[in-house]
Amino acid sequence: MGFYINVLKELQRKVEVLYRRKRTNHRLTKVQIRLILKELESDEDFRDRFSNNRYNQWTHFKEVVGRYCGIDEELMEQVLRELKG
Repeated sequence: MGFYINVLKELQRKVEVLYRRKRTNHRLTKVQIRLILKELESDEDFRDRFSNNRYNQWTHFKEVVGRYCGIDEELMEQVLRELKG
């Protein structure tokens, strides 16, 4: 779960920069982050690393983030690549 918290924080930072530069209309607020994390924590399949592989977790994560704030999947993939190194 900590990995996805880091992704959300980095995503929030990038979206804020894009918003200030007027390249996006979306924002990622603290309330949205809390709602996203609450939904992910309530999903037992998401939390269970043994029954659910990383790809399925990432796909579910993108769906939930998209539902709450409408951030582009391409930006999420970019953040993932940067965090992986």
